[in-house]
Amino acid sequence: MVSNKWPTPADARLIYSLAPASSILRKLCADCVANKNPFETNEPSSAIYREWELIFSETKISMDFAKAASIRWQNVDPWNWSERKRYLGDEVEEIGIEERWEEMLKDGEGDEKEIMEQGIKVKFAKRVESEFLRSMDLNSKKRKRDESMDLESSDENDDA
Repeated sequence: MVSNKWPTPADARLIYSLAPASSILRKLCADCVANKNPFETNEPSSAIYREWELIFSETKISMDFAKAASIRWQNVDPWNWSERKRYLGDEVEEIGIEERWEEMLKDGEGDEKEIMEQGIKVKFAKRVESEFLRSMDLNSKKRKRDESMDLESSDENDDA
């Protein structure tokens, strides 16, 4: 999940230094920056404001920001599921997990027996972990009970 603090100036600098101009990530980054507009939400004298100014002067984010700033988001954030088509386009078809799973098995990307064995190992590991935690909880309860009994017996000795 993307927060209202993303991207940070460091994130934007990294994205714009590594991703090509046609990158979906650059587009999302610029849209998010334009949506929260750090120049409107921060004081010009603040360090974050000056950091954003520096990034705008050093990278090509300003052109993408200008395009993104013209979009009326109407209380919908760029990372919202309803906005996916802006980044993926119409030509991208969403494939369900079941269909993708079948494709992986057909393409030999996943060995069904190996996957089942891994699942059994994970189940076994979870059972061991669960049993360990249960015994720790029981030991803790027993220890607390023993300690409370010790306290009660010391109270009785004080009365004598």
